[in-house]
Amino acid sequence: MGACPVTSYVIGGELLKVGVSLTAVTAFIVAWVSVGLVSLPAEMAVMGRRFALGRTMISFLCAVAMAMLVVLVLAGLEGGP
Repeated sequence: MGACPVTSYVIGGELLKVGVSLTAVTAFIVAWVSVGLVSLPAEMAVMGRRFALGRTMISFLCAVAMAMLVVLVLAGLEGGP
């Protein structure tokens, strides 16, 4: 689907070092891997425009939701029992 995940980890680590929020970095990494804009034209040709655009939009929304969930879980673990 998307680009190489290793690259997003390196970029995400550098973003964290300069003060970007964990929510934003998590959303960036998940979107980098799951939202394939480069492959979108090929995906539309093979699977249809509606399916490809729907999958891309759902992947983007899931990336944002996943980022918020990761931050909530990590906050819960830090303040655990």
